[in-house]
Amino acid sequence: MPPVTRPDVYQDRLAALRAGGPDTLIRFMHRFPLVADAVAGSGPLSVQLAPHGLYWGKGQPITDLDALARLLAAGPAIELAIHGSATRNEQQLLALAAWHGGSLTPDDLATEDIGAEELERAVRGLSELLLTDASRGWVVLRPGIIELAPLPGIPIRDWSNDVTSAQLGTMLTNLGVSAGPRKWERLEALEAALRDETMVRSAVDALDDDSRELFLTVARSGGAGTRAVDAMRAAGMHYTTLHRLSATGLVGFSGWDGRMWVWLDVLVALAGGRMFEDWSEPVLDLRELSDDEVVRVPPVVGRLEQLLDLWTTSPPPALKSGGLGVRSVRSAAKVLGLPSEEVGLLSALAADLGLITTVVTGRHGRGRNQAVDQEWRVTGARDAWRSQSPARRWARLLQCWLDSDHLETTGKAIERYERGVPQRTHSLVRTTFLHALRRIPEGSGAPSASMVGRLVFEHHGLLAPAIIRQLTEEARILGLVPNGDVVGLGSAGRTLLAGVADLESGIAGASDRFVIQADHTIIAPPDLHHDITTMLERFTRLESDAGARIYRVTAEDTVRALDAGWTTTEMLDFLSEYSEAPVASNVERTILDAGERHGRLQVGDATTWVACDDPALLASAVAVRAAKLEAISPTLAVSGLSRDKVVTALRAAGLAPGERARAKPEAPEVRSIDARHPLRDRPVRADGEVRQLATALFANSAVTTRTDHGD
Repeated sequence: MPPVTRPDVYQDRLAALRAGGPDTLIRFMHRFPLVADAVAGSGPLSVQLAPHGLYWGKGQPITDLDALARLLAAGPAIELAIHGSATRNEQQLLALAAWHGGSLTPDDLATEDIGAEELERAVRGLSELLLTDASRGWVVLRPGIIELAPLPGIPIRDWSNDVTSAQLGTMLTNLGVSAGPRKWERLEALEAALRDETMVRSAVDALDDDSRELFLTVARSGGAGTRAVDAMRAAGMHYTTLHRLSATGLVGFSGWDGRMWVWLDVLVALAGGRMFEDWSEPVLDLRELSDDEVVRVPPVVGRLEQLLDLWTTSPPPALKSGGLGVRSVRSAAKVLGLPSEEVGLLSALAADLGLITTVVTGRHGRGRNQAVDQEWRVTGARDAWRSQSPARRWARLLQCWLDSDHLETTGKAIERYERGVPQRTHSLVRTTFLHALRRIPEGSGAPSASMVGRLVFEHHGLLAPAIIRQLTEEARILGLVPNGDVVGLGSAGRTLLAGVADLESGIAGASDRFVIQADHTIIAPPDLHHDITTMLERFTRLESDAGARIYRVTAEDTVRALDAGWTTTEMLDFLSEYSEAPVASNVERTILDAGERHGRLQVGDATTWVACDDPALLASAVAVRAAKLEAISPTLAVSGLSRDKVVTALRAAGLAPGERARAKPEAPEVRSIDARHPLRDRPVRADGEVRQLATALFANSAVTTRTDHGD
């Protein structure tokens, strides 16, 4: 169903935009940056909602105030303004206004423990978000807001359609309150009684022991309620206790799902008229960001290349559902020497970009019992991917991360990929998180705990602590946030958000030299060219990236490169070409020794077999207990373990087995990367661009108005 736009809500937003002028719109878009993105034809709000109440297939720019007002009047946009851009204090003030019928006076907050400064900021913030109308009073909700206000419970008035006049009369009698015969009179009388602290406490005291115990159990569950049957069973109560308690009017009960709750009216009365306990604003603990201030493409782009290299020669199997499983991700992570969370994110982005896709490799059985074998293969789109500059590849990774509605944001690290049902919230939370990072002063950040507390306050209801921690780690993997305890946008990340062209010009003078030392370490400058860095990471291991990068040449990583198709000659030639110092003889020996051992042991599937032309070397392999090998000839041994486990065991023992070469699988074709995730020059709107967008909207609207009058 398309979002419904009520005429009175649309007219109110249009009048507010016209009356406020460009400055009001600029403040609004700073508080609600997803709207600025939508005006420019980008971002999740643009893709999901059209200003005329229809769904779009892709984002389109908003060109006048009328279209913008229709967008802002749609229910999903109002909900996002409340839950995505309003702070916790603003949401609580909004709830109090809805509780009091749509408007507030300062006297209505006499029981709430909120400071004058916090209150002033919340009042001003609601007006800036066009949720309240300052021209009509202190806090007066605009049309379409009261229905969506985030109340912390269920008021008795919301249940009026499900309660008969006779039931209301019984409740009033039990409370000792008289009212007129009409339903609305009885409802008003019951509402007033349930908000009276003295009357509510008297009614609770008058309950029998079982009813009071059940009432307190339900009250402790908060406004969401609990399953009454479960509570009674735990307390050993009879079902009649539920009926007696329901007749008092203190609680509500749903026969559909068995939930019972204490009315919000009662909870507020028992709290002495206070609805919310906490009005404090967490302060962001700003600190200097440990960033080398060098604009460079981060390693994530090169690591994606390594993953695609691996899966070009060894495609991972697909799950029966068509997804990519945890085992395949962890296996690739072990081979590449990367965290499984990083490989999981990269594999999901590669799938969304169309760089990998599933192909059918076989079928078994017939009819309904037929089983289909699938595997993930690198697609022909990789050639177009490689033809782009490293800066543009990084920008596309970020764009895909922001736009994807498949990448889950549940607070858990991504270690598998499933083509689930697209969800708008996935893109919303990532885009909101990135906007929040961008608002932090340049060169600054905050410890993780402080950042989580502040973002939960600023985006209460959209960003939960676990989700913020997940997105922070993903931002580190993508190179937006530097490693370390302080969370903030690095210099390269800020440059990318300013525009791809700015990033490309910033890395134009990158260094093309490093220094290899006799202790097997390689010292690379922070601005080493991305392509050289990518090549270097294919057969060395990164040990430190704090300032200058330090890599180490090891036999294990040399074997990894040999598995991917490199030769020892290519590695040594590369080191000689780009190192300012000659390659030491012991470093050369490490690489050559690994090359001599590599492939002499051949591992394949039998159960698992291991072949070698050197009986002594094969005997060394059989001596590795973890491989569980049994020699059946001087040059052949077999094991009951899987091929991967045998390879892992032999490599852990210092051997360098190779795997029987497979024919290179054919790369399937997919849609172009541009069609999947069109690259925007700026993933988020800069301050100056927001002003330009607001000014252009008013200019276009003025032209439209004159044209309409002329007609």
